Amino acid sequence: DWRVLVPWPLVLVGAIALVGQSLGLHQELTVYTAVAAFALLAVGELEAFTAVEMTSRFAVAFAALTTMAVQGVWTVARYFSDLWLGSDYVQSQTQIQLDFVYVTLVAVVVAAAFELYFRGTETDGSPEEPATEET
Repeated sequence: DWRVLVPWPLVLVGAIALVGQSLGLHQELTVYTAVAAFALLAVGELEAFTAVEMTSRFAVAFAALTTMAVQGVWTVARYFSDLWLGSDYVQSQTQIQLDFVYVTLVAVVVAAAFELYFRGTETDGSPEEPATEET
C-alpha cells in the first residue's frame, strides 16, 4: 500500500542523528543512533511492504540485533582495512569491546523507546474494520 509510511518519530530520530553527526557532536554515538534508526526503518518497511508479519516486540528486538550486526560488519571492515591498507582504525581490543557495548546500549535504548511508542499508538481495529465499543 503506497499510503503506508513509517512513523514520523523514527524518521526524526534518524534525522537528528545525521544532523548531530554533521555538526561534529559525539561522532560514535550519533552514528550508532543513525544505524539503529535505519535498522528500525528497514524493519518497518519489511512490515509495511512485504508479506512479513512481526509483533512490535519482535520487530524492535530484530532491529536491535540488526544494529549490533552492522557494528560487527563495520569492525571486521576496519580490521581488514588496517591489515591490507596499513590504516590505523583499530587501536586496541578494548576500543572494539567498548564500541560493541555502546552500540548495544544505543540499540536497546532506541528499540525500547519505539516499543513504548508502538504500544501507545496501537489500536484494536484497522481502517477496514474499525474497533467498536461495546456498552
